Amino acid sequence: MVDKFYNGVIEQVYDQIGKTDKNIVMASYNNEFSVKELDNIKRYSEASDNVFFAWYEFEYGRLTTAFDPFWNIICDMYQTYINGKFEDFLVECEVYQLQRETLCSYYYTGVCKRSEGVLLDEVAYEQTRMVESVATMLQKLSKIRPIMLVINRFQIASRSTMEVVSYLLQNPSNRIGIVLGANESQRRKAYVAHAWEEIIDVLKNRNQVYHIGTTGVFLGDTQEEELTYQRLCNSVKLLDYELVFDYMSIQYKKFRAAMLEESQPIYISFFMLYVEAAIMTKNFSKALEVIANI
Repeated sequence: MVDKFYNGVIEQVYDQIGKTDKNIVMASYNNEFSVKELDNIKRYSEASDNVFFAWYEFEYGRLTTAFDPFWNIICDMYQTYINGKFEDFLVECEVYQLQRETLCSYYYTGVCKRSEGVLLDEVAYEQTRMVESVATMLQKLSKIRPIMLVINRFQIASRSTMEVVSYLLQNPSNRIGIVLGANESQRRKAYVAHAWEEIIDVLKNRNQVYHIGTTGVFLGDTQEEELTYQRLCNSVKLLDYELVFDYMSIQYKKFRAAMLEESQPIYISFFMLYVEAAIMTKNFSKALEVIANI
C-alpha cells in the first residue's frame, strides 16, 4: 500500500505545479522503502511536458555531499536550458562574491576550490549565504522550467540540503514542487535536528505531512561507508562542516587503526579535514586530540 499512496502524493504535487505556491509535502513511512520502481517516477521521468522532473534517493551507508541533490539539478538545468557563462549566472543570482570561485570550480570541474579562507567568526554568515544562493539559483531556473523533485530517504540528508528545503518553504514558489520521502522509524543525526524540526513544524502547520504506511522491509547494518575523500573536500568548501565532522567522528577509530597498519598518506589527509571541520564547528578539544594523534 505504501507504493500506492506514495504514487498518489507524487501525482498530487505534480498536478499542483503552477497552481499553488505551497507545494512541498512529506510522505512519511515506517521501515525501508525505495522509489526506484514507482510507476509515477517512471511516468514523469518520461513525460514530454514543460516540467523539469527529477528524483533522488539517498543511499544508506554512503557519504553524501553538501546540497545533494540540489547542486546536480542546478548544473543539469543550466547546461540544458541556458547559454552563457556560469559566472554571469552566479552574479545574476547575487551569490556572495567570496563563494563564486567555489561554485564555479565545482560546476566546471566537480572539485571545489577557494583561494581565500573562511574566517571562524563568519562561518554562520557564509553558511547562510551559501544556502540562500543555492535556493535562489533553483528559483531562478524554475522561471525557465517549473521544477518537480522527489527526494527519498530525506531523513539522512545533510544539514545544508535540509536548510535549502527550509528556505524554499519560507519563500514558496508555484513553480517548484517537492515530495520529501522519509523513514520516520530511523533516527536522524543530531546536527540536523534544528533544520529538521523547522521543516516539520511548517509542514505540519500546513497539513502537508502524509503518513502513507508501513513496509515489511527493515534497515540492515549500514555502518560500512564508502570513503570518498573528494566528497568530504567538496563539503568543506561548501561550508557543511557539520556533515564532515559527523562522518569523521564515526570513522575516526577505523581510520586511525588503518593508518597504524598501512601508513598511507591518504589517512593524514582525512584527519586534516577532520581537524578543519572540528575547528569550524568550534569543537576545539577534538581538533587538538586529532592533531596529537596524527
